[in-house]
Amino acid sequence: MATLNTLRTKGGAVLAVVIGVSLLAFLLGDLAGSGGILFNSSKMNVGRINGETVTYQEYLNRIERITRSQQIATGNENLNDEQTRQVRNAAWESIARELSFGPSLENLGLVVGPEELTDMATGEWISPVISSIFVNPQSGRFDPEMLNAYVSNLDADPTGNSRFFWKYIENEMSNERAMSKYMSLVAGGVFTTDLEVERGVENGNRFFDVTYVARPVMSVADSTVKVTDAQMRAYYDSHKRLFKQDESRELQYVVFEALPSESDFKDAEKSADEIAEQLRVSEDPVQLAKINGTDAASLIFMSPDELPSELRGFARTAENGQMYGPSLTGDKYTIARLVGRRSMPDTVGLRQIVLAPGSGKQADSLMGVLRKGGDFEAVAAEYSLDQQTPGGDMGRINPAIIGAPGFEEYAKAVIGSRKGDIFSVETPYGISIVENTYRGQTVEKVQVAVIEYLIEPGRQTQQEAYADASKFASSLAVKGADFNKLASESGLSVRVARLSEGDNRINGIDQSGEIARWAFEAGEGACSDVFSIGDANYVAYLSSIREHGTVPFEKVKGDIRTVVLEKQKANLLKEQMKGQSVTELSEKFDLEIKNASDINFASYYIADLGVSPAAIGAITGTAKGGTTLPVEAGMDIAVFEVENVDDRMETNDKSERIMLQSLAETNLQNRAYNAVFELADIRDTRIRFF
Repeated sequence: MATLNTLRTKGGAVLAVVIGVSLLAFLLGDLAGSGGILFNSSKMNVGRINGETVTYQEYLNRIERITRSQQIATGNENLNDEQTRQVRNAAWESIARELSFGPSLENLGLVVGPEELTDMATGEWISPVISSIFVNPQSGRFDPEMLNAYVSNLDADPTGNSRFFWKYIENEMSNERAMSKYMSLVAGGVFTTDLEVERGVENGNRFFDVTYVARPVMSVADSTVKVTDAQMRAYYDSHKRLFKQDESRELQYVVFEALPSESDFKDAEKSADEIAEQLRVSEDPVQLAKINGTDAASLIFMSPDELPSELRGFARTAENGQMYGPSLTGDKYTIARLVGRRSMPDTVGLRQIVLAPGSGKQADSLMGVLRKGGDFEAVAAEYSLDQQTPGGDMGRINPAIIGAPGFEEYAKAVIGSRKGDIFSVETPYGISIVENTYRGQTVEKVQVAVIEYLIEPGRQTQQEAYADASKFASSLAVKGADFNKLASESGLSVRVARLSEGDNRINGIDQSGEIARWAFEAGEGACSDVFSIGDANYVAYLSSIREHGTVPFEKVKGDIRTVVLEKQKANLLKEQMKGQSVTELSEKFDLEIKNASDINFASYYIADLGVSPAAIGAITGTAKGGTTLPVEAGMDIAVFEVENVDDRMETNDKSERIMLQSLAETNLQNRAYNAVFELADIRDTRIRFF
């Protein structure tokens, strides 16, 4: 149990494992989807992956397993909304990996047996899952002794949590290793040839200077080119892959916010006056400000210029105990009281050694060593629990920022110290041995207890906003009602949201899962009832539904026309500019001749033209003194003349081979990984339940 408690201090690393181990840095993308409802067995499914149905119960079991693992790892029984969302996504991604890759890995023999599993924990090549969890807090490195102690005491835990968590770790280790084998196999199919290296070195060492003219494609009027249905159909047929889509919904919605009324403002004024009186007579104004949820200005000393602008003039001239406000700005009252003034350095330099709580004797011993000239960096490296800060050096900081709750004594000691002083102080994290390495200019700073009182809508105001939303929704229920027209007549701004498979909220609206669920259950053209979220009420209109698969030609015809139109314009410009020099084109079309230098085959961007891969290919394939054909360059059609070619030694055979091989392996691994998920045809219908 002691080891388990130690692991909980590594919450960040453990949490990363619990919510889904990154398999060799190949992260799952957005495996989106839509769903079913809870009325019969066929609709008790949360998705379909690689032809396999994922049942609600199967998904729920995976959630419970990951949830329990996270609770064990962190010692926190209650997950917040964000953690719950992460666990649900981790459970889905875990099932998706298992069903997408599992059969293929097994058929290829890429499995992990018991002996290999043991070797991954105790052998030469430790699993990254293990090495990310069993980390010594002092050294920041993997600690085999921690691992051994944990495994040795698995059955000593009467709750069974240690054994359960270890089984979870073994499963993640097995998944990571199997995936690693697969990716190594894929990478092994890549070979960089001598010709590729030769061409790569040649292209990498050759730089081009050019002059050019360019004509914007948009300068051609739409009326000068013609786009036929046959051309659009041909483009659609040859680019069908571009028109594949996951299921999605597009909805429009309006918001009825419950904004504070005049009555709410009057009630707030009375409350603000009462709070101000409490602050005025309080014997501990800082504590009162803390209770009322103030910002850091109440807790630390700072320069008046560091305070919010409305308090700066007050802070410069006020006497101790003097009040500010209540002052109303927008829907917020600001109330403040000057607590005190203090002279302190504007900047201090610090380095520290962090020891565990109760290490007073060790702290005294180490300070004795340091005060006699001991190497602070060496002592910090050996003893400090904070191994993320090299040598414990915190640099130069404003002392005002270190007086957060629990660190008041720390801040007081720092402010009172001189350059060269070495002292110890207790903090919520243990005992810190601190050395003052720099003390800046002494300035006067102030402590101001600040309370901000936000005016919120009252019950009556909220009821009125809901009534307005209900009236709007009722108007939409009338046959033939037009959502956008009605919104315009009501002076409402229409907002648009698009939801893809798997989306369980609308961007910018917290806790909007109910709206998202409605969008996937309603039919196209449907109008919703009122959704109340916080102080706002929403009414939505489902403007379009896109089904999983290839978008029909008629639905994308307008988009295709725009693309084909631009291509026709580009071709027209190319014909007009073909066979002419830069100078001739400049005179004929009144174009400015521009320069570009140091263009290399590895370049992707040309100044004033933007991203221009086709143009760069044309330039680097042209000899000195030559002229390119008209070519697309950003949003223009350009012709380039190569003025100079400069050969430099920027790369060699060895470095080029390493780079090309690494790039090829990474590209192939990524494509193979994504291809498996694409072939698995993942359908995510969890939104019906979550």
